[in-house]
Amino acid sequence: MNLNLTNKTFIISGSSKGIGLKIAEILLAEGANILITGRNKNRLRKEYNRLNSKFGSKVYYLSGNIIVYSTLQKMKKITVAFLHLI
Repeated sequence: MNLNLTNKTFIISGSSKGIGLKIAEILLAEGANILITGRNKNRLRKEYNRLNSKFGSKVYYLSGNIIVYSTLQKMKKITVAFLHLI
């Protein structure tokens, strides 16, 4: 598949398992930058390590609840950092 996603940046919430994780894998395979988020820090870190070893620095993670304002602020900072890397 070629979706022309190289260096596009995506935030995927609830991505430490299930469909969110699968979406992250597909987007990473297409060359996208991904921020995975979830509330379970241990599971999220485990999946981040697995994805990072497979796809490299195209993936970052943030543990937290996206309805909490401070989590949203952190997501914004990480996303902006990705955009400056391009």
